[in-house]
Amino acid sequence: MRTSLKVLMIGCCLAACKTPAHRSELAAAINNDQDRHAFISTARVWDQPSQAVGQVDFSTMDPACQDLKANVPLTCTFAAPKRDGGGAGWTPKFKCILENGKSVTVKYGNTNAEIYNEVFSARLMQALGFHADCDYPIKNLVCQNCPADPFKYSTAYRQSKENPSEPMATRTFETAMVEYFFAPGFQVPNINGQKKEGWGFDEILGPLRTTDPQQQIAREALTLLMAVIQHTDNRLDNQSLYCRQALDGLQCPPQDRYLVVGDVGSTVGAFKLAKASSDAGFDVPPALSYFFWDNAPIWHNWAGAKSSNCTVQIIAFDTISPATLKTQKISEAGRKFLADMLAQLSDAQLTQLVAFAKMGERQAEANITSQVWDSITKMQPWAAPFKIIPFSPINAKQVPNQKWTSTLRKKINKVLEGQCPS
Repeated sequence: MRTSLKVLMIGCCLAACKTPAHRSELAAAINNDQDRHAFISTARVWDQPSQAVGQVDFSTMDPACQDLKANVPLTCTFAAPKRDGGGAGWTPKFKCILENGKSVTVKYGNTNAEIYNEVFSARLMQALGFHADCDYPIKNLVCQNCPADPFKYSTAYRQSKENPSEPMATRTFETAMVEYFFAPGFQVPNINGQKKEGWGFDEILGPLRTTDPQQQIAREALTLLMAVIQHTDNRLDNQSLYCRQALDGLQCPPQDRYLVVGDVGSTVGAFKLAKASSDAGFDVPPALSYFFWDNAPIWHNWAGAKSSNCTVQIIAFDTISPATLKTQKISEAGRKFLADMLAQLSDAQLTQLVAFAKMGERQAEANITSQVWDSITKMQPWAAPFKIIPFSPINAKQVPNQKWTSTLRKKINKVLEGQCPS
């Protein structure tokens, strides 16, 4: 089983080279490497949850995320992107203006893994006191003045190649997710004239450790949680620097500095593969995502906390920039910090979380089996013989909520079992 997992993982090593999506930019609050290092080494990753973990209602959004209502209809107006000549990655999404004038990112489509995985992972992180963007699941998003394929149109528009006769109409997307960012004061450092955004797990547990004992233990706990959900696309720009307050060219006070895992789309087994016939990508099917997550390690080489020497592992590959977390040693204090919170979660809460994220509703694209193998064998021709493995998870089947819930409980138990060496 593990050999097959590794074969399939290697086949996905060129997964989704998405164009980084830079968010709201402020006047220079971080001007150079020294300022950036100071920000990261003093920033928080965790706050005491507003609710006891065992009392969290996972059928609703986190109390900090109250700008929209989840799983109800929402109306917005399509907004064309900037003509910057760039791409928009491989995830179907577009910008839309809400009735209150706010511009948001909409991800859509029942085969789009990020709609489900981001809701799942962000909601779990928030319940435990770690910070994440507010990802609202929406049922029936009504897009006004909207092209038939807003993602395709937006990509062409950025490159000034859109169809000027594109019919605009009111479109309804039955399955969608709206992203609200963590705070209005998002930091995008401009260092030596170049944009450099984000932070790495190799930094926060290495040279940019914090002197706050509780926050450093929380950083280790967050790292372990990333192994639980398998945050595979953990390159620098998928973790964000935030200031809780809006700034106007001022420095961010230390108490308002936060490190946020801002993009959790590639979690719980979600991968993208390049289409063999074009420069585009597609999500691997739910069955393959589930297979990856169910079989992925938490502790190094599938060992336990003690035998792995408290080293966590994520099956992460270097894509458009290097991964910042593959293996990382933490302390028993970090394991216990996370374990004490996870131990409070009941089976009913886990069931509620999976249902809220609608994990069992994600579908696969048509002809997904041939698409996956065409992509894998194009990148790794030696993998072709593995098409015939009898238990291949490369199929178009949906995965019921019960299986996702069972694996989540299994992952939690791996954190709770045993102690790390002192």
